[in-house]
Amino acid sequence: MKFPSDRLRMPSPSPVPDLFLTHINLELGSNEGVGALAELFSGLEPLPAVTDRQRLWNDLLGRQKAGPVAFSALVALPHARSAGVSEILMLAGRHATGIAFDAEHPNIRLVFLIVTPKDQAAAYLQKVATLARALRQPDRIAALLTAANGDDFQRILAGDAVPS
Repeated sequence: MKFPSDRLRMPSPSPVPDLFLTHINLELGSNEGVGALAELFSGLEPLPAVTDRQRLWNDLLGRQKAGPVAFSALVALPHARSAGVSEILMLAGRHATGIAFDAEHPNIRLVFLIVTPKDQAAAYLQKVATLARALRQPDRIAALLTAANGDDFQRILAGDAVPS
């Protein structure tokens, strides 16, 4: 499948399955959390695993309202368990200057959106734990912020191209 740019694309599979991204947007445009979520959510459009788009969106917004989703000053992990999806999907987005997810986190640059079926809680927790370990490494965050394209972003996330 050809893409007009690396802005919106499906990456090559990760050697670390828990960190495979189903969609990457390296040029998020919205400066606020819900807008950025909507941009990432649009990457779910063509995926057959999304069985009820409206239900999934409502569940995601409901979880967003329930509490903060920021992982750090630069990273947000919005997520939802939903009957509107049949498998765990993870999408990533990057913003050039920062997204205001909440008052305490006005400059989020990396967003990892995770959606999971309600009956896959254990697999979801494993994926989040693997992602959290990867995102605790400052060199990896720095590299993700400067990745040239989606494939590089995926490789960096998986640990294949993190500067030493």
